[in-house]
Amino acid sequence: MVNVIYYAHDVRVKASSTQHEHDYWQLEIIVRGPIAFYSGERKTYPIIGQVILIPPECSHRFCYEEDGCEYYSIKFESNSGVSVDEAIFLPDSGNEAVLSKSLKGYLADRDFLSGKDAPVVETLIDGIMKQLVVDDTEECQAVSVAMEYVAANILSQLTVTELAAASGCSTSGLTRKFGEHTGISPKEYIDRERGSLLKSYLQHSSLSQMAIAEKMNFPDVYTFAKFCKRVNGESPGAIRKAVYKKIDRPD
Repeated sequence: MVNVIYYAHDVRVKASSTQHEHDYWQLEIIVRGPIAFYSGERKTYPIIGQVILIPPECSHRFCYEEDGCEYYSIKFESNSGVSVDEAIFLPDSGNEAVLSKSLKGYLADRDFLSGKDAPVVETLIDGIMKQLVVDDTEECQAVSVAMEYVAANILSQLTVTELAAASGCSTSGLTRKFGEHTGISPKEYIDRERGSLLKSYLQHSSLSQMAIAEKMNFPDVYTFAKFCKRVNGESPGAIRKAVYKKIDRPD
């Protein structure tokens, strides 16, 4: 799991940061450049839409070469066990598809998250970090592909048959591999991931239940509410009401 410790959408004037490192992970999503990124002696120019993942204790700095450079910065802690010696710059990384598809899936057809929506960002990064744990066995590769597919299509009504086709397995084969490597079924994984995102929308956005149902491609609000109750153990109204009670409670 991950713990988001800082989240910001920022616009910089022409400037350069000093070489530094920190003991947490940092995910940078480039919106407008040019931004030069230095990892040790290595210099790269990420373009719009590309992502830089900086692991703990990685020496780095940014150079914002024009006024108006824009990016999203997410700093977080993770116990995923991923070990990386230097920053992962997407275009040169085998993890490019995992990160870019995950971002596209989670953020499709919606504004980027504000600071108060950190739990939704947490869900996103947790999925990314899981994918970065390397296991070259055929079984685990199929599970990783299936998880990546869920992340890329999180707003859609997914089926195990669709997931199996994407990972090159039969439905029974994928179910067996999922059970061996995660302890749950593909259907349970789909429901858990969509349920987590649904709950975060309820807790950290002002969208109506109907708007969330439409965004997540439920056929109607009734189906949306029934799914929420089954997966999250509470109705959409109860989840949202609990947030208001927490906000209103005196210190």
